[in-house]
This record gives sequence, structure tokens and C-alpha cells, in this order.
Amino acid sequence: MRIRPLSIVRYLTLFSGFLPIFIYGWLVLRAPSKSPTEASTLMSQPDTDYILVDVRKAEDYINVHFIGTTSWPIEDLLNLQSASDVPTPFSGRPMLLLSENGILSSIGTLKLRSLGMNNVFNIRGGIQSWIAETSASIEFETTVPYATGGFTKAFPHVELPIAKQIVLVLSLYLIKPMYTILSFALIYILWKESSLQLKALRWSLIFFTFGEMVCWINFQFLSVESILLEYLHSFSMVLTIAFLTFALVEVLDRNFLKFSDPKSRCALLGTCRGCIKVSDVPCVLRRMFQLSTLSLIVLAFMPFQAVPTAVSYNTTIFGFFRNLMHPVTIQLFEIRYSPVMAILFLLIAFFFLVRGKTEDTQWVKIFLSAGVGFLTFSFLRLVFIAFYRDDIVWFVFWEEATELLLLGGITYLVWVFKDNLNLRLLI
Repeated sequence: MRIRPLSIVRYLTLFSGFLPIFIYGWLVLRAPSKSPTEASTLMSQPDTDYILVDVRKAEDYINVHFIGTTSWPIEDLLNLQSASDVPTPFSGRPMLLLSENGILSSIGTLKLRSLGMNNVFNIRGGIQSWIAETSASIEFETTVPYATGGFTKAFPHVELPIAKQIVLVLSLYLIKPMYTILSFALIYILWKESSLQLKALRWSLIFFTFGEMVCWINFQFLSVESILLEYLHSFSMVLTIAFLTFALVEVLDRNFLKFSDPKSRCALLGTCRGCIKVSDVPCVLRRMFQLSTLSLIVLAFMPFQAVPTAVSYNTTIFGFFRNLMHPVTIQLFEIRYSPVMAILFLLIAFFFLVRGKTEDTQWVKIFLSAGVGFLTFSFLRLVFIAFYRDDIVWFVFWEEATELLLLGGITYLVWVFKDNLNLRLLI
């Protein structure tokens, strides 16, 4: 059967891209909800019967919580068997459930409604979104000098020094436009290229440009509150890395390793006792690929040890209000879903490597690239979180700077090899 690599990648894209949306819809969007502003309006009415219920863990609630909320840990809530088991303070009361990012509270909402309590609502986006909506003002109460429940050290408002304000503006209004223009130019240059590696590079740049435009719109107009747009940005980064990896693997194989070409001498032929292309001997290069793939699978377990951290605070950038947040929902995609998908795709690549059939080489490239895309994205975000968990400004700057370095490197390589590639240049 003739393999069409880019078609297979499209199917992988649809599968791995829509699965998180389905999971999020099933866990969160099914729950009847209200926005933080709507919830604040309900709670501010003098004759309201609603109670604001915090479903986070008891220790997180003790560390820091909204004044006026009541704690009901999600583990206790989910243990209810019937409406008669509901504790007296909550029985028969209309409730607004609150969690860090709206996921646990949506699960709690669905549970209570399944018991017949139909006047229960989830607060969309949880505490992170509540902080971002200035109209939904509410005060915090904390029992420790610095919150240990996952929130930023100062909340909900942080005064940024002028230097950080300049860094943020340069990141979003100078660095981002620079590499976006570079990406558009490269897409134009590569538009009519038909070789597999250049087509993969072109698709990598298309996804990159789309993701960065979505990111800018979300930050500029929605304060990163659109989970869908932020997800599209994140998933576009995965696709960018995956297609770029595929292009790189194709170049290495076709021009240097000569592994998949049955008529060419393998790059390691001089160090092997024989070649699998002409005799029945073990392939050293394939064994190296197997070991490398297994190593990547092991590394993919590292992000599972990281704990999602809710960060959301308000500030002003040269007089303009701005909320800075890193949604926990997106962090779950970065350090939970992405490693799972990386392990899955890398295991499939390893299976084809072990099977050892010559016609499986292209399958190996496809699944290896997909796995590396998810794994690299997960590690990049994990590094940024580790260094700048409570400092979104530097998080943004180094992400933008890294992307500028990437596009600059690709541009330089295209320029260096322009004669070999026969590209249509603008000059």
C-alpha cells in the first residue's frame, strides 16, 4: 500500500486535535454555568438565596479563598449518593460552585444536578476568570503571607515596574510582528514547492502563523480568557513542531542517512559488518532509532510530576488595564494531555521499528514526528512554567524570543540553501 504521509498527518491532526475539545466539552460545557460577572451580580443582591461554594481541596481553601465563600471539597461532594446526603448548610439552597479554573466546579455541578438539585451553577473559568473580570470584584482572605494554593504571590492587582511594561510591549508589538512577517514571507517562498520536506516545512509555518495570530487576538481583545483560542494557539504550536520534525527527518534520511532508500548506501555502512539492504543481518541504525524512541518515551513521563498552577492577576500597562493569566485548563493540555499523546505516538513508532519492515519507514517518520511535536511542546511550556510560574511577563517574553529565534534560524537555512532548493525569492 502506498503511503501518503501528509494525508496520514491530517488524520492524526483531526484525532489529536478534536479529542481535547471533546473531553473539555464533556467535563465542562455540559454543566449549566454563569460568568463571574453574572455570579457577582447574583451574590450582591440583598435578598439573594445563593451561596458561593468553593469546591477546591480543604487545604487550598484554608490558604486562600474569596471572602464569603463556603468550603465543600469536591471529594466530599462526589461521594454523595442521594439528595438526602447533602449537608444541612447546602441542602435546598441555590448554589454557585467555584474552583480554580471551572473544571472541578463543573464536575460538581453535574453531580448535584444528577441528584435533582437543579438550581446549581458552575462559574465559568473559576477564580482565574473572576480575577480577570474587574466588574466581578471580590476580596481575598488568606492565612499565610504568600498563598500556597497555587495563586500568584500578589493578587488580584500587581503593579509592574516600567521595565517590565516595556518588555511586555516589545514582546507583543515588536517581536511577534517580526517573526510573523518572516513566517508569511517563508510561506510565500515555499508555496509552490512540491518536495515532501518543503511541503512539510510550509505546513509547519502555516500552523505557526495561524497559532500566533490567534494568540495575539486572544491577548489583545480577550485577556487570554478564551480557552478555545488559547487551545488553538497551543495545538498549533504542537503541529508546528511536528511538521518541522517531519521535514527535518526527511532531510536527514534522504540526504545523509540514506536509511529508507533501498538503492543507496546507508550512512553507517562503513561501521557495520553488513547491510540489511543486501543481506539478512541486524540493522544497527534501526536499533539506534529504537533506543532513541524508547528514551523519548521515558522522558515523556516527566511532565506528569509537574503540578498545574493557577496564576491570574491584574495590572496596568502604560495606563491600560490588563489581566495576565496562564489558564489551568491549558496547563492540563501542556503537561497532561500532550505527554499522553507523545507516549502513544512514540509507542506506535517503536512498534513499526521493531517490526522491521522496509515499507514501515515512512510510518516511523510520521508517528515519531507526531510524538516529538507533543513532547517538545510539553517540555517547552514546562520549562517556562518552572522558571516564570508567577511572572507572566517574562513567560511571554521568552516564549516570543524563542519563536523569533526559531523563525530566524529557518529563514537563515532557507537563504543558505536557496540555490539547492531552487526557491523563488523576493529579491
